Amino acid sequence: MRHETFYLKLMIYLLGLLILFLCVVPLPLIWPVLTTRYPTIIFLFIMIYAGLYVTALIFFFALFQGQRLLHYIDIGNAFSTISVTALRKIKLSATVISCLYVLGLPVAYLVAQKMDAPGVLIICTFFALAAGTVAVFGAVLQKLLQNAITLKAENDLTV
Repeated sequence: MRHETFYLKLMIYLLGLLILFLCVVPLPLIWPVLTTRYPTIIFLFIMIYAGLYVTALIFFFALFQGQRLLHYIDIGNAFSTISVTALRKIKLSATVISCLYVLGLPVAYLVAQKMDAPGVLIICTFFALAAGTVAVFGAVLQKLLQNAITLKAENDLTV
C-alpha cells in the first residue's frame, strides 16, 4: 500500500505547488492589467481576488488533511476515528469552498457583464460544482469509514 499512498502524496504536493504558483505569480501579474483596463469595477476585482486567496487557504488546509489521512493509512490506522476526523475536515473544507464560489457567482456575473467575458461565469460554476462533488464524495467516504469502524468494534467484541 505504500506505493499507492506515495503516489497520492506526490500528487497532493504537486497540486499544492501548482496552486501556490498560481497565487504567487500569475494573479499578481494580472492585477495591474485589470485595474488599468477596467477602473470602474476595481471593487469587484478586489472581491474576486479575496475570494480566490481565501479558497486557496482553505484548499491548502484540505490538502494538509489529505496528507494526514494518507499518513494514517501508511501506519495502519486507516480504520480509526482520527481518519474519520480528517475526512470530515476535508468534507467541510470542500463545502466551504463550494459555498464561497456559489456566493461569488453574482460578482462573477457582474464582472462577466462588464468585461463581456461569459467564460468567467462558467469557470466559477465549474469550481463550485467540483468542490461540491468533493464534499459529497467526502461525506460518503466518511459515512462508509464510520460504519466500518462500528462493524470492526462489534466484531472485536464478539471474538
